[in-house]
Amino acid sequence: MRAMHIIAGGYANPHNLKSQSNKHTGTNCPFTPSLPRPRATAKAIALAQAQINAGADVLLVQVDAAGLPVLTLAEQAGVYAIGTAQDQHTVAPKVVLTSIMQNVPALFLHGATLVQQGRWEGKQYKLGLQDGVQDLAPFYGLLTPDQEQTVKAIRNDIMLGKINLLP
Repeated sequence: MRAMHIIAGGYANPHNLKSQSNKHTGTNCPFTPSLPRPRATAKAIALAQAQINAGADVLLVQVDAAGLPVLTLAEQAGVYAIGTAQDQHTVAPKVVLTSIMQNVPALFLHGATLVQQGRWEGKQYKLGLQDGVQDLAPFYGLLTPDQEQTVKAIRNDIMLGKINLLP
């Protein structure tokens, strides 16, 4: 892989900034924060096109609904993408390698359980794969068997606590 670019909405939070350089995946990804609505879709498309023109092999699209046209653009350009929030394979089935899925009901249940148990604290909670709040969508045959095994091994190391992605 030559380059992966993260196109994200919101702001440069610690988690997104940590994603820029990940020793576990060998990626060094530029991060483009702050896509304010209603211009988010147009800006996301422009940023994605610029990254495609610069040679990006994979786009990690983190801009909610504004990212859906980016996935279509990636498919038209023959550039792989990783979706977020839900399985976005159907948007661009030829290029969406997987999606980082969010299980919002599990997130709310976790918080409600802490409240019910009297253990809720006024702090930031960091939940992920180990908590069942996030997971990966299927690969739909877009990865080689070796690539799929590598991703599964990394996922397993995250589940076992060998890799900590939460800053």
